[in-house]
Amino acid sequence: MKKPDLILTLSLTIIVFTLVTKWWMVIPVDGRETSMLGFPLPYAADAWHTSMAQQYFAVEFLVDLLLYFLISWSLISTFNRRTLGRRWLNRLKWPLVFLSLLFLTWNTIWILQPNNLFYWSRPFDYEFVDSGVQWWWGDRK
Repeated sequence: MKKPDLILTLSLTIIVFTLVTKWWMVIPVDGRETSMLGFPLPYAADAWHTSMAQQYFAVEFLVDLLLYFLISWSLISTFNRRTLGRRWLNRLKWPLVFLSLLFLTWNTIWILQPNNLFYWSRPFDYEFVDSGVQWWWGDRK
C-alpha cells in the first residue's frame, strides 16, 4: 500500500478546517452571551473589549487541527488504496495546494488583526446554550 502524500494531506486539512466547523453559543461565567467556533473544542470566541475582534486559544486550536489532520490522512489513505483514486489524487494535488495556500493566507490576515487576543488555553468557563454547523460562507445550520 502506498503511503498518503503529506502535502496533499496538509492541503486537505487546511481546506476542510477553513470551510467547515462548529459554532457554539455560550454564556461565560460572569459574562454575556458569546459566539465561539471550533470542532471538537471551541478555539475562537468573540472578544469582549471591542467589536470585530476575536480571542484565540492555542491548545484547543491544536487539538482541532490534529483531529482534522487525522481525518484527512484517513480519507487520503482510503483513496490511495485504489489505483483510480490514486490517479485522481495526483491530478487534484496542485489545485488543492493552491486553494489551501489561498485559505491559509486569508486566515492569517484575518487572525493577525491588531485587536485580536491570543491565549495559551481558554481563560474562562462557560455554560452551553446552542450549537450547529458553521460553513465558511457564513450559513449556520
